[in-house]
Amino acid sequence: MTRCQSHFCRSRTAFGFALFCFVAFNTSAGQVRGNGNGGGGGNGGGGTGWIEQFNDSREGIVSRGWRIEHTGSPESQWGVPGVGVASKIFDQTNVEIFPAEGVLRLRLSITPDLHSSGGLVYTAAKYGYGTYEWCARMSSTSATPAGPGDPLSGGVSAGFIYVNNSQTEVDFEFAHATDSLGRLDAWLYMANWRNLVSTSSSDRNADPPVPYHTGYQIFKFVWTRNYIHYYVNGSLLRIHRQNIPRVSAHVMANHWGTNSDGFGGPAAPGVRYFYVDWVRYTPPGGSAAAIPCGP
Repeated sequence: MTRCQSHFCRSRTAFGFALFCFVAFNTSAGQVRGNGNGGGGGNGGGGTGWIEQFNDSREGIVSRGWRIEHTGSPESQWGVPGVGVASKIFDQTNVEIFPAEGVLRLRLSITPDLHSSGGLVYTAAKYGYGTYEWCARMSSTSATPAGPGDPLSGGVSAGFIYVNNSQTEVDFEFAHATDSLGRLDAWLYMANWRNLVSTSSSDRNADPPVPYHTGYQIFKFVWTRNYIHYYVNGSLLRIHRQNIPRVSAHVMANHWGTNSDGFGGPAAPGVRYFYVDWVRYTPPGGSAAAIPCGP
């Protein structure tokens, strides 16, 4: 795959017993999560709604259906082997959970010779049409969930869904890129792919009123057969009506390195962190109560 928009092979260069509290919305209290088979396309479902709140250990999210990418391992699904300048890998040791705060941390490090090592988690199950939310603090140098931190060029923090070489892909991606004058330009990239026909739609939202790397925001999209609505903190930012995907996909969060004149920007050596407080999926017709965002 050579196109530049994929999380896993981009020319712009890549890329806890956590409480995976599967709550059924508009269903009986005893119902567990759906199996992910009711996806887009013909049946337009999505199974049972759930919320993951990262309240215990890394092993817990695995036991409840999450997977942690480790490039080159036998179970590796999404990693890109690291070769040459600006090489990139995903390492399971970059995935950590702060159980006291109930926060997932994805670490990204870039060495002086521009080799990067990031983190990726994803659901083994796939989900279809519905509402997807990530309460997250985007990439910064803060090593603690609520500490001060600065942005660095050369990395992307993302909440998204993905399957089959972007047969379905819907993204929130955040990056700080150094421009020709050495200034950091922050922007949020909202994209959807229907790669069955090799097409995409995307928008850029620059210079947010609240910097996404300094605090927690709710990034939400609503995916239907005919449109995708993108929201931050309840405010509608974009509506996409072109190239809407149809196939169920994995729910993901990742943090990966870049070294590009475009998206993600030139690589700046150093360590940065991406925090996720919770992730939620609500199927079509379901409802989900407002919950706090941030540890």
